[in-house]
Amino acid sequence: MDIVITGGTSGIGYRIAKDLIAEGHQVIIIGQDAEKGRASVAQLGKAAFFIQADLATKSGRNQALASIKYKVDKIHVLVHTAGVFPSSTEENIKANLVPHYQLTMGLADRLTGGRVLIVTGDPQIIQQLSICEEQETTLQRARWLLTHKALLTLFLSYLLAEKEITVNSFFPGNVTDELPHYSQTLLHTEVPVGKYLALHPDLTQSTGNFFDNDRNLVLLNARQYNYDNAEKHLLQYLTE
Repeated sequence: MDIVITGGTSGIGYRIAKDLIAEGHQVIIIGQDAEKGRASVAQLGKAAFFIQADLATKSGRNQALASIKYKVDKIHVLVHTAGVFPSSTEENIKANLVPHYQLTMGLADRLTGGRVLIVTGDPQIIQQLSICEEQETTLQRARWLLTHKALLTLFLSYLLAEKEITVNSFFPGNVTDELPHYSQTLLHTEVPVGKYLALHPDLTQSTGNFFDNDRNLVLLNARQYNYDNAEKHLLQYLTE
């Protein structure tokens, strides 16, 4: 299988890449830092390939799309772990939301019958949040991101259903990572839920769902998290 992981040069993405390569799959990782990318590939071995691209920019996404399509004809799994700790509204939109949508839709022709996975926060916390459009404070930007990633999961699952592409989100757990800064002090270094959602045969029909780090399905409030609300809240950000 050919698998693409955004942000796979370190942290959560790197650990998922390592697990999937250990299962015998080929993984393409995408990152902005060329030196970090080369170092990651050297550690992951011959089944890993690196594409340098800044996914927060349109030119970077186009570069990544072209490189991926040149490399593989079929993508079995696309995992979105790339992102930044946003210091502004614009950065939150351009780095943490738009790339997930644009890259997924740009690769839809290669993903038919495959899986898309989006890293998010704890779904049990998302259950308690109302959809937030304000981003003036750090807390508001975090709330906006969690609610809008949940909406994006549902939105993409509807858009890609005809191609039999499943789209699910998952909480990786409190894993050591470079982002956010507090996570560098956490002790967990494995992300078993990533491999589970990417490979488990029982999940071939699962789409528009949210999983915690123990691989449990978490149901969100359908009155808030539905296709109509997703379209209402997302289209203003996703069109270029």
